[in-house]
Amino acid sequence: MKKILITLILGMFLIMTVSQLSFVNADGNLGIFKQNECIPLYQYCDDCTYVNLTVVQYPDGTIGNINTAMTKNDVDYNYTFCSTGNLGIHYYTVKGDKGGEVSTERMSFEITTTGRIAEVKIAIFMLLISLVAFIFALYSNNYAIGFISGVLFLITGVYLMIYGFGDISDMYTQAMAYIVIAFGMFIILIAGWEWVDSME
Repeated sequence: MKKILITLILGMFLIMTVSQLSFVNADGNLGIFKQNECIPLYQYCDDCTYVNLTVVQYPDGTIGNINTAMTKNDVDYNYTFCSTGNLGIHYYTVKGDKGGEVSTERMSFEITTTGRIAEVKIAIFMLLISLVAFIFALYSNNYAIGFISGVLFLITGVYLMIYGFGDISDMYTQAMAYIVIAFGMFIILIAGWEWVDSME
């Protein structure tokens, strides 16, 4: 039983580590950025004499006409964009003389509250592992497993506090994290008290 529990805990931390390495870097997609933070829009063009950022399309369908020159940095053209209050996928269009011919290109980026890919499965997996350990401790009347389940609930609560639930990190996910932490502390106190009491 100890080997199964250790394997589950190690698996949980391995999944959390691997998920932090995932990222988006497809053609035409800049990736995912955090809400209300300035982000660099760029266009690669080594033979352009100019590149202009023409429009930005917000997730609600509205269009922002920018029509401004992007700053050249070696072979990249950059523009710092700060209107990132809307959540969702944004599109921006650039116009330049690539290869001596005037052309336009459309690219995209996504804005989330956390600036990360939605990873709901990690939070759910952590909650399930904590709950399974708690139920096992109740049925086996094992105070050590109960103590461990309390620690798992604490870790889950801290994870929810830092990363939120998927791509959502707001007052409600923080409230849920406080409840999970409080429940974990309650389990630790009760299991520890009963464990010490049983030793006497």
